[in-house]
Amino acid sequence: MNKVLKEKVVLITEAASGFGLECVQTFAKEGAKVIITDLDEEAAQITANQLQKQGFDVFALACDVTKEEQIEQSISHALKVFERIDILVNNGSLQRIADVESSFTDKYEC
Repeated sequence: MNKVLKEKVVLITEAASGFGLECVQTFAKEGAKVIITDLDEEAAQITANQLQKQGFDVFALACDVTKEEQIEQSISHALKVFERIDILVNNGSLQRIADVESSFTDKYEC
């Protein structure tokens, strides 16, 4: 079977559950090597272990996407293992920073 993403390296944030996990499974089934990052290191590792048992090339890293140094460490580690990242899926959580009405519109003169 010809895998569309064979040998491509994919890094997915917040990938131990929900939409991120669906992305991991889809990319892995298409032949990609997948780096699972998640704030919950244990959940990421459990997910990676389950997929490795199915023969997929995945590994897990803990990463809080709100902390720049952790993002840099995750990318650095991924590059050491696979030498490149072909696809990045930024599935990081949304956080409310400020009301759009009082912050965004004032700042950007909308």
